[in-house]
Formats: sequence, structure tokens, C-alpha cells
Amino acid sequence: MKRLGPALLLLAAVICFAISMAEQLSSGEVYDEGSTLRTDAAGTSAFYEALAKTRSKVERNYSPLQSIHAVSATIFVIEVPPGRWNDKELPNTLSALAEVGNRVVVAVKSGDDKPLEIKGWHVKIADDARDSEEESFLWPVHFESCPEWTVIRSDDDHPVVIERRFGKGTIALVGATEPFTNRDLLDSRDTPLLDWAAGTNPYILFDETHLGSNSGGTMMGMMRKLHLQGVIFCLLLAAGLFFWRASVPFPPVPEPAATKGLRILSGTASQEALRNLLERRIPPLRLVAACVQEWTRDHGRRAGPEIIQEIENTVGTTTQPIETWEKIRAITRGANRL
Repeated sequence: MKRLGPALLLLAAVICFAISMAEQLSSGEVYDEGSTLRTDAAGTSAFYEALAKTRSKVERNYSPLQSIHAVSATIFVIEVPPGRWNDKELPNTLSALAEVGNRVVVAVKSGDDKPLEIKGWHVKIADDARDSEEESFLWPVHFESCPEWTVIRSDDDHPVVIERRFGKGTIALVGATEPFTNRDLLDSRDTPLLDWAAGTNPYILFDETHLGSNSGGTMMGMMRKLHLQGVIFCLLLAAGLFFWRASVPFPPVPEPAATKGLRILSGTASQEALRNLLERRIPPLRLVAACVQEWTRDHGRRAGPEIIQEIENTVGTTTQPIETWEKIRAITRGANRL
């Protein structure tokens, strides 16, 4: 049983890990906010499922944006962080998707205090200076210096939803991710905005790659993504304790001073020792007499002198131990009946 301790510890760690992963995967909390794989308030799974019931084809994209070959599709890129606009890769990729005839809808995430210019698009992204705790506050981002863009919606004279044609398609910028989330779809659904954003294309594609959900990658990358370093460390520690316990036994418990040097026998070993002792010290002809002597010392007072005398006389009448034993047993049974 002692060796099962580390194994049970390892099993418990695995069970806790499995339960934790099941809970996180059921709600989608392992994915970033804005993902259609999240079913909690910060996810967009409700919007995805609603479109799946009204459009002919709705899918998630796990491949690089450059590998998308869709035409006449609406491509949603929700919760784009400000840092992604620092280089030309993302704007160029989205422009290329729009130029072949797609509608690209980008929900911009706030987070940069200074206006950020999207290179090649002639538009700047600026965080709203108002307190985001206000009840009426909905648009954390607005757009500046965008004369080539069509303003679809404004908030306090600030453009918050704009659109521009790129080649055969269009790109739409939305200054908030909240209208697409499960929370807002339940509490304050903006149906006109959602219907306008989806457009009329029968094919809808939600990009998940900008949120870190890729079809490729390594196991260690997935662990870092899901923040599983601590769990892996606990599993390795439990495994190390198990193998250490199995390969290097702990030192024995020291014997008490009173029993030091004595050999204690138990179970079958003690019975075997007693038999060997009897065979060595007591001859067979004197075995019954020795048993009677021990019995008289322990039970003689209760049996009475008459019974003891009768048993001692019986011992001296025969040299057959079994015959003598049967006579003694008959005497003791008679005494019990009296």
C-alpha cells in the first residue's frame, strides 16, 4: 500500500487536470475574447450560430489569411488588437481578400491611447476619451482622417462604423467588438448593425487565426496558449516522486531500544518455531505429561483436585500419546457435564 501513494497522487493530478480542461473547453474560456468558440459572455458563438441558420454556408477559418481563396464571401475578423496594425502585413492581406470580391468586416479592439494609422488605408484608429464605465458608452474606438471612407454610423460626431470599396469588394471597420458578443446579443442586440455587417453574401467565414487558433503549431505552443505550464509541472513532480520512491527506498524505521537485538516472529514463522522447539526439547513419550502439567498450572484450580488426580493417573497407565489424549479428553468432558 505504501508504494501506491505516489501513483494515487499522480492519478489525482491527472483527474484534476482532465476536469479542469473539460470545464474550460465546455465554456471556451481557453480561447481569446471574441472567438466564436467561446460560449460565455465574451465570446461570439451566438452570432456564429445565428448566421449558420440563415446562410447557406458558415465556417471558421484556422488557416493563414493568405491561404483563403473564397470569393463573394463575408469574412469577419473580430477583436483585432491595436498591435496588429503596426505593420503592413494584416492590412495588405485584408485588402487582397477584399479586392477579389469579398466583404471584410473588422471589429477593432481598443487599447492604444495615441491615434494609430493603418498604413495604406488612409484612416486612423483612436480610443474614445470618455469614461468606459458610463452606461451609455458603447464605442471605445472611433476613426479619424478617413475622407475616402463612407461613414455608416457616428457617435458624438465621431465616425465609429465606416466602409470603403477595395477592388471588387469592400472593407468595413467597426469601432467596437461588443455588438458581436454573446453578452450584447442577449442584453442589447443591435440588429440593424449586425444585419448590415453580414451583408447579403451566402457564404460567411469567421477568422480564428488572429486570435491564436491555428490548424498547425506544436504541442508546446498549445500548452503555452492554454496556460498549462503549472499543470505540467505538477504532473512531472508527481511522476518524479513516484519513480524516486520506486527506485530509492526510504531507510527503515529504527528499532526501539527494548526490542533491539531480539528477533520477533509472527504468523506461520512463530508456529513453526514452536513446533521445532517442542521437537527439540520434549521427547515424544513425555509430550502428554508436559501438556498436562501446563494445563494444570493454568486451569487446575477451576477443575478441582479430583479431576487433576484422575488425569495424572491416566498419564501413567499408557505409553501411547494418542490413546492417553483420548482418555484425558473424556475425563474433562465428564467434568464439564458435572
